[in-house]
Amino acid sequence: MTDRWVSTDRFLVTQHTDPLAGRIKVQFWKAIWVVGHGIAGSIGIFAFFSWPALARFPGAYNRHHLRGHSVGMHRLLIHRSFQTRWWLEYLLVWLGT
Repeated sequence: MTDRWVSTDRFLVTQHTDPLAGRIKVQFWKAIWVVGHGIAGSIGIFAFFSWPALARFPGAYNRHHLRGHSVGMHRLLIHRSFQTRWWLEYLLVWLGT
């Protein structure tokens, strides 16, 4: 089983490593932080709603989240699943931030 897993600084592989027998440990303050941002964002949708902002949202989401975060930061920086010119790499990561 352990020949398929790689140890990292947050995950240690031993002969007893079993992904089905693990425990989930909740970090209370991190959970509060994430839930708080979700609640604040949901309130913000109604408190600051505008039709022009709603019209611009799909383009901004496509540009920043899909291209910047998903492609630039995740696939390019984390997985190194493709190579590109330096200026495009910088642009994708900049869009993701």
